Amino acid sequence: MLPIGLMIIVYVVWFVICKIKKQMDQLFSKFIATIVLLLFLIHPSLTQSMIDMFNCQEFDGELRLLVDLQIVCFEGMHKSIVFGVALPCLIVWGLGIPVTVFILMRKEKDKLDTIAVKQRFGFLYNGYKRHNYFWEIVIMYRKILCIFIAVFLNRVGIIVQALVLLLLLVTFLQANNNRRPFANRSLNDIEGMSLAT
Repeated sequence: MLPIGLMIIVYVVWFVICKIKKQMDQLFSKFIATIVLLLFLIHPSLTQSMIDMFNCQEFDGELRLLVDLQIVCFEGMHKSIVFGVALPCLIVWGLGIPVTVFILMRKEKDKLDTIAVKQRFGFLYNGYKRHNYFWEIVIMYRKILCIFIAVFLNRVGIIVQALVLLLLLVTFLQANNNRRPFANRSLNDIEGMSLAT
């Protein structure tokens, strides 16, 4: 409910500010810019919290939730929360926020240098080459995939986790080297070194 509550609060605040300043024509732009920024700020912790609900480990023949070992996984209330709250939130917010922002940015891709678009999405694509305006979304999905591997492959074994993670990072390293998404050469090199590390 946090993202929905934030949207309502942000809209009310910007509505009042724009009404006072008599700039109602800027309401939509300011609302979108603030929402995108706030959703990107809460996205990692929101996604991590929802994935943690699936993070179970076997103790004495029972799967227990790692964040609270008193809870037996996929039984009783935990099952209801996992399938009724965590999974829908993970799909809607964890995976949906980046897709929605990508769709909104794609509609404006020809106007990336205008002030209105920079106000809404500039913090996401500044520093990237214009044809790689979406690369921050790619980085977000890379982080989500790393979390998925850490949580959902923990029962398979550390070796399998490490190999799958290595394949993922090598894939993203290759994509980074092929695309060279940053406008600055040194940023591309730093990103490549961080993925290699």
